[in-house]
Amino acid sequence: MNSATKNDIDLSHNFEAFKSLVTQHVTQKMTTIEFNRYREMSINSKRSLHPDLKANVSLTLTELLDESISEDSLSVNEITKAMQKHGLDVIGEIDGEAVYFVNGQGIYLWGKSPESLPVITVWLTYPAYPPNW
Repeated sequence: MNSATKNDIDLSHNFEAFKSLVTQHVTQKMTTIEFNRYREMSINSKRSLHPDLKANVSLTLTELLDESISEDSLSVNEITKAMQKHGLDVIGEIDGEAVYFVNGQGIYLWGKSPESLPVITVWLTYPAYPPNW
């Protein structure tokens, strides 16, 4: 049994705020080289969320976020614990809870609480899994 608290909550009403913070982080804090590296991973990875879906590196950032945003069945605590060795940056807050970026992985995530499910995620490597997912 998952140790996280199951909340049957639809977080889609938080998608726009989440995408706004991700956009701000990518455009103001991330180099073009780093962003392009994540997009290259999307076409070079052998591990994909949707094996039949081909990566489209020509997507704009807005299009990428619209296609890749999802609700994940892991809690913030579970993801941050597994990814803490890569370094985590807090890029903002939604409803008083941190929005995280996992360095070197291209993962953004947010949840209503550290233990609650689901969480909102975006992978800049979409549709490929992030390198250490």
